[in-house]
This record gives sequence, C-alpha cells and structure tokens, in this order.
Amino acid sequence: MTVVEFPKSLAAANRVDRRAARSAAASKPRNSKNGTPEERAAKTALRKEKRLAWFQDFGLRLRVTRSALGITEVEAAAACLITLRTYRRREAGMPFTGTWHEGLSSFVEMYDLTYDWMLCGEGNMYIDRAAKALGDQRRQSRPVLTVVSKAA
Repeated sequence: MTVVEFPKSLAAANRVDRRAARSAAASKPRNSKNGTPEERAAKTALRKEKRLAWFQDFGLRLRVTRSALGITEVEAAAACLITLRTYRRREAGMPFTGTWHEGLSSFVEMYDLTYDWMLCGEGNMYIDRAAKALGDQRRQSRPVLTVVSKAA
C-alpha cells in the first residue's frame, strides 16, 4: 500500500478565514443589513475564489489517487462512470455541476477509498482494512434464502 502525502487542504484555512471574518464583522457597525455594495462584491469574489480552489484541490486529489492506485485515466473515468473528456476536466480542476456523486461513490467503493480524503483531503486515502473486513463479515453472515427444487 502506498502512502501519499497531500498538501494541507483548504478546509482548515477556510475555517480560520470564517472565524476572522465573523470577528471582524462583529466589531464594526453596519449601516445596512447586508453591508455596502463593495463589501458584498468582495464577499462574492472571495466565495468564488474559494469554490474554484476546492475544484482545483479535488482535481489534484483525483490525480494523486489515480497515480497511487497505478491506474490509467481511462480506467479512472470508467470507475467514475463518466467520459474520459469529463474525467480529464475534473482532474484539471475545472468547475463542474450536475449529479457527480454517483460516479464518486462508485470510484470510492471500487478502490476502497475514503470520502473524507476524496472530498476534503483529510484522513487516510484508503479505508482501514480491519473496518472493511468487519463490514464484509457482517454482509456474509446475513441469512440467504435458497430455493430448492424437487427432482421428479
């Protein structure tokens, strides 16, 4: 199993930024409910910047994960249930919309990855083998209905 070090994600930095913004907003008086137009424009620009940074981080995690697994882009795209062109766009960090969670869950389950790693870059890349074995045991211990036919 390959251990891959990934740069610290933006999640921790975003939490710090939000706390600083809250404390700064609480200390200054407001004339209107939503702030001045300049403040609103600055907040919108910051949100867009953070959103784009998340897509770029997600693309980097896809690339790191694919290289750690030793699979090609074609295999990764098939596991994500998307076309090769779409996969390359996601790996490049381009923003995307739509129903992508089904493909992500397929990719995560196929290669025993964690959602925390794929979405946030936190925790282990791979599911703990002991926890996976316990889950497999529980699935195997379920009673199975069998149909027996009588031979004439």
